[in-house]
Amino acid sequence: MENVEQVIEQVTRIFEEGNVDLTSLWVNETGDDIRNRIQDKTDTCAKFMLLTMIQCLTLYKAKNADYGDSFSKTYAKYGNTSVLVRLSDKINRLDSLLGREGVIQRVKDESIVDTLKDIVNYSLMTMYELAQNKNK
Repeated sequence: MENVEQVIEQVTRIFEEGNVDLTSLWVNETGDDIRNRIQDKTDTCAKFMLLTMIQCLTLYKAKNADYGDSFSKTYAKYGNTSVLVRLSDKINRLDSLLGREGVIQRVKDESIVDTLKDIVNYSLMTMYELAQNKNK
């Protein structure tokens, strides 16, 4: 995992290059307001969170391409129960990764951070489905 200063540098570079339009993320603020607030060197947590959200979005796009939008299809079929099952699986995985010292992790390619990113993405996808269904 990168240290906070590396994250700050990456997010600052993203903003300076103009590669991110954040106006849709904070509804009542202009892009310049958001850019100024997040570029403030004292707000390191916000910068870290932004970079993590960008990483989560990239992960979402890749997994959605691989799985063929299975989350939306499952949600349409089973509703909120599908969310509870998926989140429960991830919480159980997180519990396993965090809580059992001395246990050898056999799946080496899924870290605590990976599991947390999956939880973030499942939460955001659920919020999207709820918003979509609200309009129906």
